[in-house]
Amino acid sequence: MFDKAMNKINKVEADLKMWIGGVPKGTKWKELETHIEESCGIKPKVTEVMGKSAAVCTFDTSDEVAAAISTLTGTEFNGSTLEADVWTVKEKKEK
Repeated sequence: MFDKAMNKINKVEADLKMWIGGVPKGTKWKELETHIEESCGIKPKVTEVMGKSAAVCTFDTSDEVAAAISTLTGTEFNGSTLEADVWTVKEKKEK
């Protein structure tokens, strides 16, 4: 399931993605998506919880991403404080 979601997410432009940190261990994507929708009033297109207390969401527009980042940062979720930021693409290391 994770791979299927990540394949969808990888096809989305970086400016339509939001990185989320501080996600509590054991969080399900649906719980997080519900929190985002209730906090921001915007429903993500795709939400996926990744390892290391992080998650990624995609949206329809970059304006939705900006609004979600500013609204979600600092919200309490299952005992953790979330932080949200723009999605950045890691540079590929040369061999």
